[in-house]
Amino acid sequence: MDMKSRNTFGIQFVLRLPKNKKDETATVYARITVNGRRTEISLKSKVSINNWDEVKGRAKGKRQEIVKLNSHMEQGVRISEIVVLRHFWSAIRLHRNC
Repeated sequence: MDMKSRNTFGIQFVLRLPKNKKDETATVYARITVNGRRTEISLKSKVSINNWDEVKGRAKGKRQEIVKLNSHMEQGVRISEIVVLRHFWSAIRLHRNC
C-alpha cells in the first residue's frame, strides 16, 4: 500500500422512484463509494417522496417510522466507518511489518 495514495470512502442515502411513478413512495438506497467506485444497496425501506430531504439524505418528520428509518441509516453509517477504519489500520500495520 502506497502511503501517499489517497483512499476515499463515503455513504449517501438516495431515493429510487418506481418506474410507474404512480406511487408517491420511493425505495431508500445506500450509495457507497470507495476510491471512486460506486455501488447502491437497497435498504428495503420506502418513504414518501414528500418526506425526503434531498440535501441531508434523510427522511423528514417525527413519526415513529421516520425516526426509526433515520436511526437505521445513521447506525449503518457508524458501523461502516468502523469497518473501514479497522481495515485501514490493519493495512498500516501490514505495511509497517514489511
